[in-house]
Amino acid sequence: MLNLKARETLTSYWAPGKFPLHGEHLQISEHHLDGIIRVQGVAESAAFREAVAKAIGVQPPAVGQYVRTNQYEFAWVGPREWILFVPLAKEYEYLAALNEAFAGTFATAALMSDSRFALEISGSSALAFLSKGTGLNTDPAEFPPSSATTTRFMGMPALLVHRESGSYRLYFDVSYAAYVSAWMLDASEEFLTRQRNQSDRVE
Repeated sequence: MLNLKARETLTSYWAPGKFPLHGEHLQISEHHLDGIIRVQGVAESAAFREAVAKAIGVQPPAVGQYVRTNQYEFAWVGPREWILFVPLAKEYEYLAALNEAFAGTFATAALMSDSRFALEISGSSALAFLSKGTGLNTDPAEFPPSSATTTRFMGMPALLVHRESGSYRLYFDVSYAAYVSAWMLDASEEFLTRQRNQSDRVE
């Protein structure tokens, strides 16, 4: 597990001293490393849905949905595929529970914790910032809180989660960490510069 814990601060490796970004209207920080479990099955199968509920307490989220509890987060990511985010120390516990419940069903669960990293994006300028990276309509009327979707961000595959009003999380393959870190710094500059200029005028 030590190699995974070292992954908690990828941005400090690729952009030392730059993150987190804390502007008045835009905040960007790296999300701590979760235990991440890919769950695959047939949503239409009652046996599959019941097996998931037996293992973790809730059924798989519907298309485009995201569920958050005190213990874990669960997101739909595509046809017959979901991702379960759990505390890193409990990833094997959840994995074992799922695979035990899946016995005799057409379903599987597999760890992918070390293959993803995530950034938290929030603030009143979060939507404007996200629009620089994706053509997805992120207006809350179309992409409300508790939504999740796979999309392309900066031309790269990503999972975008609208956790709560004004708070988003973007998951990328870890191999993109250097590029993502640099892009985030560059794309956020206009928002932070605007804030600095406004502060200068006030003074």
